[in-house]
Order: sequence, then C-alpha cells, then structure tokens
Amino acid sequence: MGAFRRRMRFTKTQRNVCFFFVNFALERNEENIPFLLQILSTIRTSYTDVVNEDSNRLYKVVDLARAILYRKVKTPESLQPYPGKIFLPGPLYKKKAEDEASAKSP
Repeated sequence: MGAFRRRMRFTKTQRNVCFFFVNFALERNEENIPFLLQILSTIRTSYTDVVNEDSNRLYKVVDLARAILYRKVKTPESLQPYPGKIFLPGPLYKKKAEDEASAKSP
C-alpha cells in the first residue's frame, strides 16, 4: 500500500473516510466484497462523474476503495464476480461513450 499512497496522493482524512465506508459495508458480512468490487470496476470502466466529466477524481477514489477492499480479501471466493446486475444512480454517474470507455479502461 506504500507505493499506492505515494502514487495517489490522498490526504489522511480522505483515506480515513474511505476506510470508514469500506469497513462499514463489510462490518456484518464480508460476502459484500465481490459486490463492491464489481460496482467499483463498473464505475472505473464504464462511467464518468456527472458533475465534472473531465475530472479524474472519481477514478482516484475508486482506485483507493479497490485497494482497501483487496486488503480485506481473505479467501479466493471473495474475488468471484458478483452474479447480479449492477445499477448505479443516474444523478451521480453518466455512462461513457463507447469509444471513450474502451480507451480509458485499465
């Protein structure tokens, strides 16, 4: 995680807030890991921020949350794809154009 911190340049407060939400989501049920990873992957590859489409802040937060989740993985089952559909709230995310999505995918 050390190299990740140097590369991403998050403040301590930003990291703590992200840790809080990830820990809260996993508090009662670690089986949420595949669901959360699928949401983050979907956002990273197919969506952009509705407020500022040119900003990469959303992707930085997604990358931080993914790194935190991967630290929580204890079994290979936690990395199995979530079988259901993922729906994201329209007021927060906008679907990328097809050519843009393929060019920006990691």
